[in-house]
Amino acid sequence: VSRMFVVSKKLVCLRPLFLRSITNDVLRIGSVTRPVTPPTDSNQSLVPIFYYEKNLFPPPFVRHLEWLMKKDKLGQDALFVGPPGPIRRRLVLAYLELTGKPYQYLQLTRDTTDSDIKQRREIQNKTALFINQAAVNAAIHGHTLVLDGLEKT
Repeated sequence: VSRMFVVSKKLVCLRPLFLRSITNDVLRIGSVTRPVTPPTDSNQSLVPIFYYEKNLFPPPFVRHLEWLMKKDKLGQDALFVGPPGPIRRRLVLAYLELTGKPYQYLQLTRDTTDSDIKQRREIQNKTALFINQAAVNAAIHGHTLVLDGLEKT
C-alpha cells in the first residue's frame, strides 16, 4: 500500500487524494508518477506549504505541473515565462509542496549583482565573513533554486 497524491485534469477543484502508506509515497500528476520522500527535519522549514491547498487549479495549470514533473524526473531545468504576476511562482511552489522538496528563492532585479547570487561579505564581531547566498546554498544542499524576475533583467 502506498500513499498517492493524484492530480487530475478533469476536476474543477483539484485536491490530492491521500492513501496512507508506511513503505513508500508516490505522486501522480496526469500520466506521470514519481516517488516522494518526506523532508528531513533540517529541510522542513524550506519546503513550501499552503500553495497547493489554497488554490484552485484549472486544467492548464495541471498540464504545467505535469510538464514540470517530467522535467524533474529527467533532471532537467525548467523555465516559466509569462505575464507579470504571482502565477508562475505559485505553480512552482505548489509543485515543490507536493513533492516535499526544499527550495531557495532569489528575486532578480536590475540591481542584482554577482555577489547577491553567490556570496556576500559581512562584518560580524569585527571579523569579515563570506556568507553563502541562495544559489550557493541550493547547490551545496541539493535544493531547488527558484529565480524570480528573469523577464525584468
